[in-house]
Amino acid sequence: MNKLKKVISLVLMVVLICSMALVAGCSKKDSKKESGTTEDGTVDTSINYKKDDVALTVDGENITMENMLYYIYSYESQIDYMDQMYKYYFNTGYWDMEVEEGKTIRQDAKDQAMDTAIHYEVLYREALKKDYSLTEDEIKTIEENSASIIQQMTKEQLALTGFTEEAITETQKKWAITDKYYEDLIDSFDIDDKEIKKGVDKEQYKEYSTEYIKVATATVDEEGNATPLSDDEKKAAKEKIEAIYDKVKESKNLEDGITDGDADVEYTDLSFLPNDENETTDKTYMEEAMKLSNGEISGIVETEEGYYIIKMVDDSATTQYDEAVSTAIQEVEDARFEEEFKTIQESYKVKVNDEVWDKIVMGNNTIPVTTTEDTSATDATTTDAAATEATTTDDAATTDTNASGNE
Repeated sequence: MNKLKKVISLVLMVVLICSMALVAGCSKKDSKKESGTTEDGTVDTSINYKKDDVALTVDGENITMENMLYYIYSYESQIDYMDQMYKYYFNTGYWDMEVEEGKTIRQDAKDQAMDTAIHYEVLYREALKKDYSLTEDEIKTIEENSASIIQQMTKEQLALTGFTEEAITETQKKWAITDKYYEDLIDSFDIDDKEIKKGVDKEQYKEYSTEYIKVATATVDEEGNATPLSDDEKKAAKEKIEAIYDKVKESKNLEDGITDGDADVEYTDLSFLPNDENETTDKTYMEEAMKLSNGEISGIVETEEGYYIIKMVDDSATTQYDEAVSTAIQEVEDARFEEEFKTIQESYKVKVNDEVWDKIVMGNNTIPVTTTEDTSATDATTTDAAATEATTTDDAATTDTNASGNE
């Protein structure tokens, strides 16, 4: 798993509105124990700090836990979103998965929250020195966003965080000003995007975009192990895929083969990189797909897991190549920014209050704890929507924040 990237920005605060539905039914723990590990080995995320405790000092100005909660919230809301989805679909939590050896997502998110706060608090002060400000339209947008965020938060969350519309507005103004300065800083760097692009091997990212209809001939467990269906079931599956093929072979439109309520028929898209050693797509599927021209469909393809009808959508897709180029450019920008930030930070006295910050355990500082009953009561439609958003959110949970630096 890639390391979580820093995720604070004005845009992100708008995105977070969408995730609030997933946490709306949660309830807060009553007990207040010391943070750490409980007797049963689980992580105790109880709160044992006061909001006026000073967590960070920048040039003699105190950043209290009340201020830090906005940074914490940006991480907790996303990770809690993923945690509930993982529990629902995979019966496992997300918070305590390892992001790297010996370090969990929970621990990493805490480090990232403080690092983000330091970057923003320093850069905000630098932006003010350089007379950065917001336009009336930008302020109006921020005020509208703040009102929406408050409306989406439950009474429990508001009581837990102490967030108000006015306070969120002021925080977003600070972040927006900082983002402006950051963007101008990045634009000032002499970075040759075209030269960086040349360094990304396009052949390595040769991508095939396909879609398929599948009728399964095996069940697959969580570990990916396939168990074949019975001979009679496999025969029925073969008859079904043959009937579907008769419907689509002329039109070459796979949707023509889909019947509402046909639960054992899967229709979806799939992109793969045959040159990627980590590619998990079935070898037979890839070999048969790569024989096709754009718009062409295969015959019936048999793999260990089922019968497929494959359609080649684009045999020269560039989605992952474009992402690789974007990542390469971002890495250079991040490295250059960190060099610049070190120089900027030398002008500021920054001190983390370890006595306060060491007590913080990410998990329910801004998001009330989810109970088993709450999770089971979550509406399936809402959770399915969460799964649809999960790709965006996982990317959002790994999306670079403007001013917060590199990974």
